[in-house]
Amino acid sequence: MSAARLVRVYVREAERHHGRPLHRALLLRLAAGGFPGCVTFKAIAGYGSHAGMRTARIFELSQDLPVVIEIVLQEERVEALFALFDEMLVEALVTSERIETVKE
Repeated sequence: MSAARLVRVYVREAERHHGRPLHRALLLRLAAGGFPGCVTFKAIAGYGSHAGMRTARIFELSQDLPVVIEIVLQEERVEALFALFDEMLVEALVTSERIETVKE
């Protein structure tokens, strides 16, 4: 086992960065920046302080669902990751927690 950090970023599907969906732009920048890995999840429903209720229910179909981006990285890369967030994120919730990786 080794110590690492799990960082989650919560954004809206409709958010953009230089004309590209924010979650996609962030994924591409992380890959280009040599970060070890990232995954994005599209939520089926959610709400937050900056956005009303969003849902994927058939009669209330939204094109602006929540997207969660998870990044697992070594502690020494956290500052570089947060600098990237300062550059790219305007309205997002970012959480961070220390974890133990079991297998890589």
